[in-house]
Amino acid sequence: MILRMVEYDFMIALSETRQDKTYLQFPRSCIIYLRSNKNTLNEEQMEMRLADGQTVMYSVPVLRLKDYSVEEIFEKNLLILLPYYIINYEKELSQIAKDEKRTQSLVEEFQKIICRLAEATKDDETGLFRDMAGMIRRIIKYMLRREPDLKERVSKVMGGKVLRLPSDALREARAAGVASGKAEGKAETTIIIVQNMLKRGMPIEDICALAECDIELVEKAREQL
Repeated sequence: MILRMVEYDFMIALSETRQDKTYLQFPRSCIIYLRSNKNTLNEEQMEMRLADGQTVMYSVPVLRLKDYSVEEIFEKNLLILLPYYIINYEKELSQIAKDEKRTQSLVEEFQKIICRLAEATKDDETGLFRDMAGMIRRIIKYMLRREPDLKERVSKVMGGKVLRLPSDALREARAAGVASGKAEGKAETTIIIVQNMLKRGMPIEDICALAECDIELVEKAREQL
């Protein structure tokens, strides 16, 4: 893992370095472990021995999913961890599914997550809420594949009420704009074709048939000539 991180960081440093600079600025990377145990280190290290004899210890900090509560995830804006939060319960899912009290607790926890996510992304216009919620549902579906009843209850909470967010309006406006633009483009092309036919003195009936348009559009094209 640390070797792969050195490769990634070096590539990023090279891509962001200007020709007039005499140094490489490495990114502040980290490794996220979705599963971890007592033997998982707090950082991964590699000793880099340079040609001139210098030795540099390359260190990358490690983040462990289980170290973050729902509150901390939102407080530190680590939303990328939310889809994988269910992994914290991986070894307990069968027991949770058999215990109504624990099942209800898990359902309420994910209800809290989806509500907090909606609040945290209410001003976002990129569709982050729906993308994140979709990822959470997908991973829940996989993790709870052997516990159908528990999967249904948690998934139902994650589906919840369809929220209308700024991103929805933005996407709809863009889609409408694209559709409108295509329609306008097609109409303009038809007018140009009709005008060329008019210049050749073709009968209006033939123009309408060939251009698949009505007489009003032919008259509009004639006025623009």
